Amino acid sequence: MTPQPGPRRARIAFSDSAAKQLDNITSEAQLHALDRALVVISVGPDAGEPIPGDTAGKGAA
Repeated sequence: MTPQPGPRRARIAFSDSAAKQLDNITSEAQLHALDRALVVISVGPDAGEPIPGDTAGKGAA
């Protein structure tokens, strides 16, 4: 059973394109850095800087 996001936790979803990019990550260091970044974003969805050209809101920098 997948844990549901709580009131202070965001759900992270990957587009098909992002999922394909994840398949290409082979470095343990890259996987570790990505995991840490996803934890930060899931706990604080407003973390990071806006993505240039994106009007949907904040994104990870």
